[in-house]
Amino acid sequence: MIDENDLKIVKKAVKEVIEENFLPIIHESFSSSQKENTVLFSELRNDIREGVAILDKRIDNLCSHVDDFMHLHQKLDQELTMMRARIERMEEQMQQLQARFT
Repeated sequence: MIDENDLKIVKKAVKEVIEENFLPIIHESFSSSQKENTVLFSELRNDIREGVAILDKRIDNLCSHVDDFMHLHQKLDQELTMMRARIERMEEQMQQLQARFT
């Protein structure tokens, strides 16, 4: 199952990739006046942070769905094990009845 540590690692990795790789490239690409660049860069940084926040929500949602699926799988596995045991008991009873009547 996905736990909080895995989720934190994914979020940290996404944030590091964006901040270390994309933000410096975008910042260097601005070549007009410094004041204009600062304003544009700040707006772009805010947009990226909003995008990362949306991505975090989507990752949380995905992890929740994966956890739900894992729980469902475990429950179905338990039910299958119980049904197998019940069928085995019924087969044993059937064999005992057959042995009495033959």
